[in-house]
Amino acid sequence: MAASRGHVLGELLGNLLEETVEPILASFCKENGLFLEQERKASAARSGKLVTWKDKYGNAHNLDFVIERNGTPDQLGQPVAFIEVAWRSYTKHSRNKAQEIQAALLPIRDTHDSDAPFLGVVVAGVFTEPALTQLRTSKFNVLYFPMNTMTEAFAAVGIDVRFDEKTSDVELEKRVGWVKALMSEQRERVKQNLLRLNEKEIIRFQNELKSYYRRMVQYVRVIPLHGNSQEFRSIREAADFLNSYDESTGATTFREYDLLVVYSNGDRIEGRFQSKESANVLLEYVRAGLS
Repeated sequence: MAASRGHVLGELLGNLLEETVEPILASFCKENGLFLEQERKASAARSGKLVTWKDKYGNAHNLDFVIERNGTPDQLGQPVAFIEVAWRSYTKHSRNKAQEIQAALLPIRDTHDSDAPFLGVVVAGVFTEPALTQLRTSKFNVLYFPMNTMTEAFAAVGIDVRFDEKTSDVELEKRVGWVKALMSEQRERVKQNLLRLNEKEIIRFQNELKSYYRRMVQYVRVIPLHGNSQEFRSIREAADFLNSYDESTGATTFREYDLLVVYSNGDRIEGRFQSKESANVLLEYVRAGLS
């Protein structure tokens, strides 16, 4: 089944948005010696053209941009940031898109919890405040290009990209043709207009990314856990045990190490380890990420 013209137009606008954002991310990576992974040629480490990362359950997720430490075209690096780009033209679809982004990025963040990666979302068009709030409360850093800035940016080159569910297929086809026919100079002008019209929000997003990358370890908490574990079949039994437990018994049987790393920006990495060796693997990994 052929894609609807509204869907095609949305893809074209989304592609242009990616082109607008890419130089910002590339500049950040160049400044900090990082690798920017995006749609590319296949290599030994990166099969296919899409940016595909797997979560711990083996599910593959296609992403728009991944910033990596020690990454190359032929070698996967440590993930510094996962960034998705999305366009939506209808209010009722914005919440669904927010959930779709969460479904793609949250399992990957959990898989790479030892990196506590930056999660970024660049959205444009019509996104409701509840949809944006849903992303922000899930610890996504959001850069939003409102619909009025999109229409103003295209209007400067004589194109009206406004459309909704009532726009006819004939009108949609016209807009698809106009966007496809943009000359390189016009396309660049649209992108520069978008950057100018959304300058404050872009600077804020850049500062959030810089703050994340420059975060420092605020403290590391290590708790050696001792004593035998207890299991109960009800909350009441557990509460009874807890209330009657004598904290001065001084149990000496070692159980595990509880580690918590807290960064200056509030990010946290937690883990429990059965040995000093395995605990030190995490600490060394965190240390390497700061160098």
